[in-house]
Amino acid sequence: MQKKLIIAGMTCENCAKHVTEALEEIPGVKEVNVDLDSMSAEVELNYDIDDEEFKFVLDDMGYELVEVEELWNIFNFFKYFFNKKYWQKTKNSVF
Repeated sequence: MQKKLIIAGMTCENCAKHVTEALEEIPGVKEVNVDLDSMSAEVELNYDIDDEEFKFVLDDMGYELVEVEELWNIFNFFKYFFNKKYWQKTKNSVF
């Protein structure tokens, strides 16, 4: 699972380094790639992490989490498709 975090306040390589290190310390985070040009970080996760966890860590460092996007991959597709609510809504129309 991957998420893209849009982060306000990162201005230099040192900021990117600190954000990377802080995000990597969150349990469940597998890999972090920060891009200063887009003021974002792509975060690969071992499991879904609440967006508030990212917000808390970044706020504590003086940065602002502006937006979180889920990057679609096969894991997210199946998570959505087999979601109980989705399945219950469609099963009567399918069968």
